[in-house]
Amino acid sequence: MSKLAAPTLLSCCVFALGACTKQAPPPAPPVAAAPEPEPEPVEPEEPPIPERRVGDDAIAVGTFNLQWAHDPLGDTTKLAGEYRAQTDEDWDWKVDNVAKLLVEERLDIIALEELGGQGELTDIALKIEELGGPDYDWAFVESKDRLAGHHVAVLSRYPIVEQRRFEIHMRRHLAADIELPNGDTITVVAMHAAGGKYKNNEAARAKNAKALKRRLTALQAEHPVIVLGTTNSPHLPDTRGYKTSAAGLLAGTTTRKQTDDCADSASFYSAQSTTVHGDTADRIFVCGLELVDVDSSGQSTIVRDETDPDDAVWSQIPIEDAPYRDVSDHLVLWAEVALPQPEPEPEASGDSVAAP
Repeated sequence: MSKLAAPTLLSCCVFALGACTKQAPPPAPPVAAAPEPEPEPVEPEEPPIPERRVGDDAIAVGTFNLQWAHDPLGDTTKLAGEYRAQTDEDWDWKVDNVAKLLVEERLDIIALEELGGQGELTDIALKIEELGGPDYDWAFVESKDRLAGHHVAVLSRYPIVEQRRFEIHMRRHLAADIELPNGDTITVVAMHAAGGKYKNNEAARAKNAKALKRRLTALQAEHPVIVLGTTNSPHLPDTRGYKTSAAGLLAGTTTRKQTDDCADSASFYSAQSTTVHGDTADRIFVCGLELVDVDSSGQSTIVRDETDPDDAVWSQIPIEDAPYRDVSDHLVLWAEVALPQPEPEPEASGDSVAAP
């Protein structure tokens, strides 16, 4: 019986081979990849602090007459209309080159002369920062120059805590109180005296300088004062007529007391040529601090190919066709001024008194 049943069972298995074969399990559903961790937020790097020109025990101060830094916008005087930038391209060129120069100079405090207004100052200060220079604080007070429409300003790495004009006849000037890193306060005066070499202009400069000196003397009793700007005084400290000139009056040479004396940058030979034509138009007076060194600089950047003629209008000289348009007819005059050092504490005495 078992022999007959075996083929039947085998046939049944062959016939139903598919039913007897063990089928593979269905594939597992795909496993979703684990999400990549989000990158940690990267803190933006602080821009590098622009290098200073001098050490921590001093400040670098300077003055730069921009020569008709007037943009082509807005109202202006008739004279300024002839000498200002005639196009936006002209003004962009002026701003770019002035800012590039001041970034290279790395000054802590600088006075600017022949600005068209606060808008022009803003353009220059922002371009300096854009090119990697300091984020300068600035002081600006409108001048009373109705002829040329020139203004002066002060740029400072350090906080400007007050700005003002003095009640004197000098049309283009301002005073800025600046707080230095060591906590001291100084007053920086930016000025631009009347130009011209005629005797009446020299007399006017001397009269204005005398009025300004009275204000400076009062300030010197409180804290140091630095005067930066264009005096247009040709007299040097060792020449005849210096004492009664605008420069000599600002230096305090006509008074017997020494408390109102100020060091004149022109006492350094290196600072006796402050324009591209060799004039001594610009000065720095340091009152109550030590004037360490002075120099004029920037000529290779200011003079592009050859010096423009005295009567040249910068904006009318082609930029590319005749590429010798100068940035200014003045150089940068700068000085190293030593900061006051704290007085050393008295040494403790070695003697001791025994207690009774």
